[in-house]
Amino acid sequence: YFIYRDFKFYLDPRNALQPQEGNKLQPIHRFLSAVLKEGDVFVDVGACIGWYTVFASRIVGREGKVYAFEPNPVAFGLLKKNIAGNHCKNVVVENMAVSEKNDQSTLYTVGDFLYGSTLFDPKKNPEIFITPHLADDEDKTVHEYKVHTVSLDSYFVDKKIDFVKIDAE
Repeated sequence: YFIYRDFKFYLDPRNALQPQEGNKLQPIHRFLSAVLKEGDVFVDVGACIGWYTVFASRIVGREGKVYAFEPNPVAFGLLKKNIAGNHCKNVVVENMAVSEKNDQSTLYTVGDFLYGSTLFDPKKNPEIFITPHLADDEDKTVHEYKVHTVSLDSYFVDKKIDFVKIDAE
């Protein structure tokens, strides 16, 4: 795991999500501290392992709420572990992809490349989805997962949202 200030993060299998220096997290933390306030509702679409989720949880406090959406099952497991490890009691986690409609879809991942999940089949355009991200000797196996998709409009009917972060393919 990786420690930043008093936050503890379990990382992806490749350690690709570990900042080389802790100060690379400072801009994220500073930005969220500047835009969020106690009691806010923060939505994290493409939460991955939970950098933004965990930071936002601490900032919005007990009266606030964080909703984290992550369809990748490996990232979702780490997200839940990071939420629990940082005692984030105000977070709702959803193992779903955010899309334009409530449905089911296929989520594709390549090898153990955790932060490149997509609803588009990477085998159709490997020069975009595979080649630029992986070295020649790395595993390029395309994994497929059936995932639920949800629209934010249907999920947040009559709920106030103060800030939405989207990092999704």
